[in-house]
Amino acid sequence: MKFSLLFLPCYDPAAHGSESDLYNQIIDECVLAESLGFDTAWVAEHHFHKYGGHVPNVSILLSAIAQRTTRLNIAAGGLCVPLNSPIRLAEEVAMLDTLSGGRMRVGMVRAFLSHEYDAFQVDMAESRARYEEGIEIMRGLWSNKTFSYDGQFTKFDEIELLPKCIQKPHPRITVGTVMSKESFEYAAYNGFDLMVVPYIFPFEALAEKIGWYTDALKAAGRDPKDHNIMTSYYFYTNENDEKASEYAREPILGCLEYLADAASPDKWSADYKGYQGMSKIVREMKDYDHLYADNRVMVGPTGKLRAHIKALEEVGITEVSIQPSLPGISAAEAENAIKVFAREVMPAFTGAAAAAQ
Repeated sequence: MKFSLLFLPCYDPAAHGSESDLYNQIIDECVLAESLGFDTAWVAEHHFHKYGGHVPNVSILLSAIAQRTTRLNIAAGGLCVPLNSPIRLAEEVAMLDTLSGGRMRVGMVRAFLSHEYDAFQVDMAESRARYEEGIEIMRGLWSNKTFSYDGQFTKFDEIELLPKCIQKPHPRITVGTVMSKESFEYAAYNGFDLMVVPYIFPFEALAEKIGWYTDALKAAGRDPKDHNIMTSYYFYTNENDEKASEYAREPILGCLEYLADAASPDKWSADYKGYQGMSKIVREMKDYDHLYADNRVMVGPTGKLRAHIKALEEVGITEVSIQPSLPGISAAEAENAIKVFAREVMPAFTGAAAAAQ
C-alpha cells in the first residue's frame, strides 16, 4: 500500500490565512510528507469557485513542490483535459518531469462542473471526445520524436515536443472517475492506472466499481497487479481518539457544501450519465454521522483508520490519498494530523516505522 496527499483546497481565510499562505502551507505539508515516507503529492485543477478554484494551474504549484522536495513524486490529480490545449499540457508535463528529475505522474480528468465549461467556451457534449482525443495527442507527442495529428478538434503537422520526458516513453497516466462505467473501462483498455473518488457512493459499491476496472483489464489481456488503484478521502485525525472524529465534522460538511454549490447549476450533457441532480445528492449526503460510519471519509481514531485501509486493501486499492487542507483546519492542525497518520497508521501497511517529527 502506498500513501499520498491530495490537494483540492476549499480555501478558508480564517484557517488558511492569505491565498499566498495557502500555497506555502501546501508546499510545507509536501516537504513534511516526504520526510515521513509518503509516496506522492497530487494537485487537482479547478476554476472560478472556492471548490478547488485556488489551484487553476496545477503545473505552477507542482513546480514549486518539486523545488522543495527530492524524493516525493509530484502528480496532477488531475488535469482537466477538455478545457486545455493538449499540446500545451504535453509541454508542461514534460517540463515538470524534467524539472523534478523524473518524479512526475499524470492524472487525467474530464472535468464535470458546467461553470468551467461555460467560462472556457467548451461544449460539455464534446467532453468525452475532447478528453480521449487530448490524451491520444499527449501520448503521441511524448512517445515520438515528431508527431502529427488530424483530429476532430486539433490538427497539426510534425511537432517536436521539447523538452522530452525523462521517464520513457512518458510518466504513468492515471484516469480519474467517479460514477461512469465507461470511464473505468476506458482506463483499463488503454492500460492506465485508476483514481476513484469514493464518498459519493456507499462503501460496498466501491468493490463493484473496482471490479469494472479489473474485469476490463483482464479482458484487454492486462494483469491488474501491474496497475495502481488510488482512492482519495477527506482526512483528519489527532492524538485524542475521542475528539478526532467530531473535530472534522464542520470542515468536511463545509467541503461538501462547496461542492454542492459548484454543481448547483445542474447542467449536464449525455456524457454525464448519473450526474443529474448531483448538487441535491451531495446536500443529502451531509449526514456526517452516516459518512463517518460508512467509511466515506478518512477521519477519526487511528484504529478506525487502520481498519478502513485494511478494507480498502481487500477490494484492491493500492494507494490511499488523504486530503488535509479542509476549511476550518489550520496549517498546524493539518501537519499534526499528517504526523499522527504517518506514525500510527502507515507502518501497519508499509512495514516500516515513520520518522514522525
